[in-house]
Amino acid sequence: MTMKLLQMFAAIALLAIPASVASAGVYAPFPPATATAPAKPNPHNAELKALIDSGIRMLTAGEYVPFLKRFVDPAKAHEGKDVAEMAESFKEEKAAVLLNVLTEIRNKKPKYSRKGTRATYKLKENVKVHGEISFDLVDGLWYIVN
Repeated sequence: MTMKLLQMFAAIALLAIPASVASAGVYAPFPPATATAPAKPNPHNAELKALIDSGIRMLTAGEYVPFLKRFVDPAKAHEGKDVAEMAESFKEEKAAVLLNVLTEIRNKKPKYSRKGTRATYKLKENVKVHGEISFDLVDGLWYIVN
């Protein structure tokens, strides 16, 4: 019974096709299947995840000097200040907030700039500082921008 129904539907479908198209053999009732390759994961995702996990460990352990040396671009960092002095100020003013931010984004995927040299994570309201945190790729290393 089912086969007869399928044959009947096929015959009806052929009646709806103009004769010139059907005889030319160019009619396809469905668009051809296109094979789309699955999206490749961005190779930087794993790098950033490892960096973020490392930052969380450093901040949790109170390793502020190594944290600043690794996470702040040296070209923009010191402004004439001693790293230990910067670390003390960082500890007092920003470390706890940044620890919350890094903990929140640790399992998220960032949005990359067109060139792939900036990765931006959107933040939830409860840890919002600027609404997002970005990392820039400089000479093969990722640094916090804001």
